[in-house]
Amino acid sequence: MLCHRAAAKLHNLLTKRELHESQNPSTFLPTLPPLTSRLFVPPILKEEYSLPRQELKFLLSRETSQQLISALLPYVRMDENTASHASYSILTHYFDTKDLRSYWQRQEGVKTRSRLRLRKYLDSDQDEWFFELKQKITGLVSKRRLSVATQHTQEFYNSLTHPSTPPEGSKSPSAILHEEIQHLLAQKGYKPTILMVYERQAFLAKSDVRVTFDSNLCCQTQQEFSPYSTAPTSRFVDKDTVILEIKIQNSVPLWLVDILDHFHLTKAKFSKYCAAIEQSTPPLL
Repeated sequence: MLCHRAAAKLHNLLTKRELHESQNPSTFLPTLPPLTSRLFVPPILKEEYSLPRQELKFLLSRETSQQLISALLPYVRMDENTASHASYSILTHYFDTKDLRSYWQRQEGVKTRSRLRLRKYLDSDQDEWFFELKQKITGLVSKRRLSVATQHTQEFYNSLTHPSTPPEGSKSPSAILHEEIQHLLAQKGYKPTILMVYERQAFLAKSDVRVTFDSNLCCQTQQEFSPYSTAPTSRFVDKDTVILEIKIQNSVPLWLVDILDHFHLTKAKFSKYCAAIEQSTPPLL
């Protein structure tokens, strides 16, 4: 009888904790214990925090993607990067554990999961790297990130890979993000796994809709992080394939539903990171 009561009590506690974590993404990672050395904190250029949103993905041919862009133009505008360069290149270091925890969480459909990456926009006038933590909780995706000048990126990254005392002061959003990234790197064993580059065209609509087209996807395995890494050249997605992503905070607007229906598009379950892992050389699986 006591065992049954203890099991029921533990179940209730876990259920309450899971509910609390699903409503409070910042508590997804456990509180860090007191540490010894001081974390190096460079000047933060930007802090960005996206609201939870849905992400819809589709796989298209290049020809269909161009036709689709033409159909979208009356309803959308180019984002600032696309407007300046027609398209822009994104270089990303993806991090994972030795046993590929992030990969397997995605493949097994774990409802609450996170992904760590460092990202640079190669065509940007700003020489900076973004430290990003992307979290998915019961179908909704949120992203928190901060940017650091390239000259400080390696030192900041190195400090995050060792246990250290969080910066003094109030628990600002950036300080919390520092701790969570450091927790993954220094205590959970997340390390550089995949280096990826691709080209993106991005568009925005008034109704909180972001539409992106990614193409020319290349990757390589990567065991060390460097802010001066050379972009990989090995394709892991066919050169004629374009990945369409639609990111929405509310419902899909009717004009977009009509366009998707006109092109007979159906949603695809696709992860660039997982596809790169599966096509990596040397193999990681």
